[in-house]
Amino acid sequence: MANFVFGCSQICVKGTLHYQRKNYASAMQKYIAQSIFHLQRAHPLLSSVRTFKEKGATASATLGVPMEGQGFKSDNDNSSSIPLIEPHQKRIDDILSPVKATGDLTVETSPTKEIMEIGGVPEAHREERRARIYMPARTAMQAGCDNIGVWKIELDERERWENGAIGWASSADPLSNINMALSFASREDAVNFCEKNRWSFEILELPNREIKPKAYGSNFSWNKRTRVSTK
Repeated sequence: MANFVFGCSQICVKGTLHYQRKNYASAMQKYIAQSIFHLQRAHPLLSSVRTFKEKGATASATLGVPMEGQGFKSDNDNSSSIPLIEPHQKRIDDILSPVKATGDLTVETSPTKEIMEIGGVPEAHREERRARIYMPARTAMQAGCDNIGVWKIELDERERWENGAIGWASSADPLSNINMALSFASREDAVNFCEKNRWSFEILELPNREIKPKAYGSNFSWNKRTRVSTK
């Protein structure tokens, strides 16, 4: 019996909720339809044709909140009203100041000033250094001299220290071994490199080498000036 009563009560509650939901849905549909109807008949907003009656327009009037004696202008309203002011967008020329013509810009093209200002090289290793541009001699061995035409740069030597116990020597100069790392194909390239680094330089010209013709038969000549005696 108790289960039957509980089941009946559940059915009643569900039926009541269903009826309330149905009434709420119909009421919302009716409210939305009325709102759409009123919005369709309403006048557009302030941006185009909203005006105030002269009679009720005051300095303390708040836009968007109708006050006493003020309202929206309708099509059948023939009373005197403030004339409409259509909004307009300003041109960019009216906002910005006139552009003045500028003269020619001077651009520094000197590689000496451009590179060394942002190179991060200390001042002591720029203006105070002196470079020597030379072509090194080939090693003292029986080798050809075809591919040795390179130019080197050697900077002036700075203070060095030597360990008296072992004999090791070193220097705090970071550019002391630059001649071992850099090689230039021509003398002009080496000069340009020195100018970029603001180094004063000197060029050691190549000595004139005289190649005398020799013959293997001269070793067996009876000439006393060339013959070497074995006695």
